[in-house]
Amino acid sequence: MSNITKSNHYIVDLEPPDVKILQYNYFHGVTCWNHNHLSSPFWYLWHNDEAGAYVIYEKRKIELKPDMTLLMPPNTIFSTRSSSMPFNQFYIHFTVRDSFRQMRREPVVISAKSLFGPEAGNFFSEIQLCHKNRFLLSAKLYDIVFRSLFLIPPECFLSREEEAMDPRIERAIQYINYSLAKSPCNQEISSAVRMSENNFIRVFKKEMGVSPQQYLQMRRIEWSRNLLINSSLSIEEIADSTGFADRYHFSKAFKQITRFSPAAYRKQILRPAASADTGASS
Repeated sequence: MSNITKSNHYIVDLEPPDVKILQYNYFHGVTCWNHNHLSSPFWYLWHNDEAGAYVIYEKRKIELKPDMTLLMPPNTIFSTRSSSMPFNQFYIHFTVRDSFRQMRREPVVISAKSLFGPEAGNFFSEIQLCHKNRFLLSAKLYDIVFRSLFLIPPECFLSREEEAMDPRIERAIQYINYSLAKSPCNQEISSAVRMSENNFIRVFKKEMGVSPQQYLQMRRIEWSRNLLINSSLSIEEIADSTGFADRYHFSKAFKQITRFSPAAYRKQILRPAASADTGASS
């Protein structure tokens, strides 16, 4: 007589996690990673294979060492610095929908070994070999993103007593990021989220630590950096598409944040990595 093991079968319609990778890259020979007051509506993930670069968050200095990976949640304001010694940098920009609204807006350090395995270098070699197979490339990158989210410690989440960001300010941030080219004024933004202008400015600064127009400027510069790296648009066209009056005003604002003119920034990051001694990154 055979033994029959009883088991309960549960059929559950599991929705896939609403996660989207916006872009990734693996830069070689980076020596300039100096940016003031960055913030974005998406997540950052960075891994550097050499020490020397660091993130500044609320007076904390967090060095990016080879044995760790750094996650930066959306709408977190921070700055970056690096020494003149070159390093390679892997990064992913991605979005996660409502599941992680209760995250604290502060950097999260994750063990590189837990994320990439014993030898992170092997992962990056595999990534480069996967470029012609988009399925494998996508699977490997999403695996890293999901694993990094899974490894976030419980203390990085708000308690039940703590409040997440005011949803009106979340909508304002979304409105700003969809309107970078036209540089909306405070009155226009506050009207879009149904708040009085004065109350909107007050609540926005309380949530973000900067004024709405300071945030708008930060995002315009961040978007222009992306266009300098990933498009063939001229500097004049980038200035126009990010809401600046002309190239002069764009260059002046860009240099205040990055310490480089747009032309110098593009020249550094787009030069052939194998023959260059300096670099920049996102």
